[in-house]
Amino acid sequence: MAWAWLYPLSGFGTRAGSASETRSRAALLRRVARALEAARRGDCGCVLLRLQLGGVDTLLEAHGEKFVETALSVVAERLRRLVRAEDLVARTGAAEFAVLAQEVDGPMRVAGEAIARRIAGSLTRPYGVDGVRFELGLRLGIAGFPDDADDAAGLLLGASQALHAARRSDGDTWRFAAPIPAVRRPRG
Repeated sequence: MAWAWLYPLSGFGTRAGSASETRSRAALLRRVARALEAARRGDCGCVLLRLQLGGVDTLLEAHGEKFVETALSVVAERLRRLVRAEDLVARTGAAEFAVLAQEVDGPMRVAGEAIARRIAGSLTRPYGVDGVRFELGLRLGIAGFPDDADDAAGLLLGASQALHAARRSDGDTWRFAAPIPAVRRPRG
């Protein structure tokens, strides 16, 4: 399935750690694990991007939950059009999404940055919903397999940590996960 909502649109007010969020994370981990298995068989990689939209709370205060749900549907559709059919787009939180680019060739950081540029260029453009024009901020965390993680949990953790680092920065930005340290084998 190329398009999946792992977090319900009506869950905007859902608290972190809820049963819905736990199910969403488990579903995302299963999808990432399957993608990594395919990448290993196909001798290619995967890139996972975690996205957080800025300014959604301001929209909620000014226009209400129904407007925000409609606005996030527009964001999601714009995001879905940016990726290939085989890639996964999932809403993973109130104002968060994940994009899993599968079957990626070449250096993962180059691919991740290209995807991030395309997403940032589109999602930070102005929106018009129900006669209201607005802009959203965007922070991204990027992790690639096999460079930054060797399993699904590690890839999700790396992208989440990179997103956390991006949150500490000013403005719209992205950060990369820390690469897996090279294993030194003893000589002899």
